[in-house]
This record gives sequence, structure tokens and C-alpha cells, in this order.
Amino acid sequence: MSTTTVQNVARRCGLFGGTFDPVHNGHLALARTALAQLGLNHVRWMPAGQPWQKHALPVADHHRVAMLQLALDVEPNHVIDERELHRPGPTYTIDTLDALAHDFPVTEWDLII
Repeated sequence: MSTTTVQNVARRCGLFGGTFDPVHNGHLALARTALAQLGLNHVRWMPAGQPWQKHALPVADHHRVAMLQLALDVEPNHVIDERELHRPGPTYTIDTLDALAHDFPVTEWDLII
């Protein structure tokens, strides 16, 4: 799903962040349930860059993204957002929410925790 297809349309989307090291069936079950039960348009998976509460992650970013791509390949309405991986320094949810509000001003976000 490209940014342009969801950017200017009012939507309700789930934001699912984590290290996903590795992504597993529990992650998938939670995301699928949120999508169905909350009536979300899509779930945006946000692999963490440098979580503020952790030291360096043991698995490289590109490997974690590759695992997500494999897991989500057959999942409709799921998209990977790599913005936290490209942000320097520790990543905080509030910064991500500010960026998403700027990029998708008419989207209502539900945090999936």
C-alpha cells in the first residue's frame, strides 16, 4: 500500500510498533484481531529504530524488515513503515505519532499494544 493511497482519505488505522526480533504468530494474531475487531482500514507495522529503553538491537534493521515482509506477504491491509529505522537517536512513540499526524492528517490512529 503506497503512502499516496491512504494519505488524503479519512481512515482508522492501527499502529503496531516493536522490535519484531523476531516477528511471531502472537504478533500476527494480535494485528489480525485488531484489524477485524476495531474495523481498521489497515495496520501499520513500525519496526523500532533505537528504542529509548534498550541498548543496540542484536539483529540488523534490514533483517527485521525482511522478516516482517515475509510474515506480511499474504496479509491484506498490513503495511510496513520504516520511518523509525531512519530517525537518528532514540525513538519515542510521541515523535512517531507527530510524524504520522503530519503525513496523514485525516487518519485516526489506534495503538496496538
